[in-house]
Amino acid sequence: MNKLSKGTWSFIGILLVFPLGHALVVFLDKLGLQGVSYFLFLIVGLILLVVSSRVSPAWEALLGGLAGLSFWSAIGEIGGGGELYEEKAIWGVVFLVTLFLVFRPGTHCDMFIFVQRSCGLSFKDRAAPGDRGLLIAFEFFYITWVGHMLMLTGYYDPAFGVYSWLTYGFFYSTIIATPFLLYWMQRTKTWELGIGRGIAAVIICWVWVEILMKWKVFANPWVSLNVPVISGVVLLLLATIAAIAVVNRQDRIGSTRYRNEA
Repeated sequence: MNKLSKGTWSFIGILLVFPLGHALVVFLDKLGLQGVSYFLFLIVGLILLVVSSRVSPAWEALLGGLAGLSFWSAIGEIGGGGELYEEKAIWGVVFLVTLFLVFRPGTHCDMFIFVQRSCGLSFKDRAAPGDRGLLIAFEFFYITWVGHMLMLTGYYDPAFGVYSWLTYGFFYSTIIATPFLLYWMQRTKTWELGIGRGIAAVIICWVWVEILMKWKVFANPWVSLNVPVISGVVLLLLATIAAIAVVNRQDRIGSTRYRNEA
């Protein structure tokens, strides 16, 4: 049996980190620090971006992802950016930003690269070193924001509803896509690609979990601050970080042996 790839480990790590941002927002809100936390998340995200431009590609991708999570926590959750789905102008902005991402050179998003190739667009230059963190941060925020607004449209738009065909469409399409995304992540062999791809994969796979919570199949531990569940997730996250460190160390040892033998 093949060992888990760096892409799969990236997916697991992102999956465990992703809901903790919301749990932290709820925790700070209960402490009456919602106003302060908005600026705190923005500042943390900015610091992470600055640091990401000075480290290796793998760390750059990781810090970029955490910066994106911080920006989403501030703008999307505390600032209510996800609630703008009722504004037609917002969907126009989404359309224009999507066009920009599709037609700009330097994208690292596989979906946009696929669209570019399908349209016969050829962009040889990719993002310069130091830009990956910013691109991944923006990817995290943008995909989460658009996905959140789509789900809220399915839940609350008068034309649809929690049990509408649109919500069921989101549920079945994402649950069917999950095994293919896991296979795709297993075939990803580098940390920087794994983190970049893992963000989109986790967000897609998380949709059907969110819908199950909306259907009250099980409670949302991030809203109720279920301490045992959140503590378990934190422990799993620490174990995952330790496993990633072991995998990274084994790869370095293997590379050193290969060079010595050569």
